[in-house]
Amino acid sequence: MTQIKHTKRALLTSVLAMLVCVALLIGSTFAWFTDNVTSGINRIVAGNLDVELAY
Repeated sequence: MTQIKHTKRALLTSVLAMLVCVALLIGSTFAWFTDNVTSGINRIVAGNLDVELAY
């Protein structure tokens, strides 16, 4: 009985850790592509990419 309990707890902990990792990955990717910096006259914007597919 204790083996099943430990296995379920380990599985739940593993799933929660994976969800946290995915959330952090999505957050960091979103922050990378939506960054915006203004310094005096210069303006640096990341994430504005216009791609067209010609077939």
